[in-house]
Amino acid sequence: MHHNFASVAHIERVLREIAPQKLVLAHMGGWKDWDTVEKELCGEEVYFDTSFSIGAYVPPEGTQLAPEKTKMLPPEQFQRMVCKHGAHKVLFGSDSPWSDQKKAVEQIRSCDFSDDELQMIFYLNAQKLFHIY
Repeated sequence: MHHNFASVAHIERVLREIAPQKLVLAHMGGWKDWDTVEKELCGEEVYFDTSFSIGAYVPPEGTQLAPEKTKMLPPEQFQRMVCKHGAHKVLFGSDSPWSDQKKAVEQIRSCDFSDDELQMIFYLNAQKLFHIY
């Protein structure tokens, strides 16, 4: 039996009981559970990373990931979640080598974000979070 240790319910419990100063949630907060993430976690004091979450996924030749098992976040919902959560709490990630970095950048750039929001997502937020100056 598979147990999801990173479910939205588990994350909410961590936020209540531990209240970490910094917490980065991969895959826009919860891979393939984005409706719940949007409802329950957007706006919380956590970071989302964009890895393996937006757009269509075409598995590289020879991989075991089937497209029908890798439903990705529609760009409209991705943009809505970023706006609701705050671009200042979103970090770029590609999940390379499972997904293509260039395509991940293109998919985010195809959304209707300002240049300032894109800079936050692509590097400024990481600089701030990890004290890289």
